Amino acid sequence: METKEAYVIGTLRDQSGAPFHGRVIFERRPDSVYYVWRMETNEGQWLCTAGGNVSFHVIPMDQNVFDFALLHAIEGLKKYRINRKYLFNIVGWEWSPA
Repeated sequence: METKEAYVIGTLRDQSGAPFHGRVIFERRPDSVYYVWRMETNEGQWLCTAGGNVSFHVIPMDQNVFDFALLHAIEGLKKYRINRKYLFNIVGWEWSPA
């Protein structure tokens, strides 16, 4: 099974505006790309862990499956809510070195 990892940085959307970081791990499966993320403050306080799945049926044929899944995960992070409040302002992301 092929896997990749990406790093994400940003700030919290609450009053603190505290910076956070996290990683997203992707696993290519026979019919999809599964991912799980873990976000924490720069001081190491856990914020959330969640996952998702992107079926090959929704990934365009001319797209790299991992790049598409990464954008899917970033959109999920942007829309992630606790108590109806959005949590993350995503500033950047990149693939980790191989």
